[in-house]
Amino acid sequence: MEFAGIIESPPDPPGLDKSQWLDLIASRDDLLAAEPHQGINPFTREPMTLPPHPDYARLVVNGQEVGSFSWAENEENVLIVCGDIDVVRSRAQEIAASLGGTFKSSIECDS
Repeated sequence: MEFAGIIESPPDPPGLDKSQWLDLIASRDDLLAAEPHQGINPFTREPMTLPPHPDYARLVVNGQEVGSFSWAENEENVLIVCGDIDVVRSRAQEIAASLGGTFKSSIECDS
């Protein structure tokens, strides 16, 4: 999926609140956790099941996965939004408002 933008709440810190984000994932029907996936244990070379990151959510609309939201892996308290901007924009704006932040599209991120 392509990068669509970020949800932020300047200044950072404090930025967005991660526990509030996790609560929002649990409360919305259109945000679903990622599925566990198979990997290889680097020590034993045996297959193992890797759990999904709890701060990652798939955006599902009408049974179709159309985007995703993930907590930034750097030190910033922001969400990374992926998907077709025309499809995810309105949901990203709703989610941003719920978290007290704003959605900044990929076009705005480049400027």
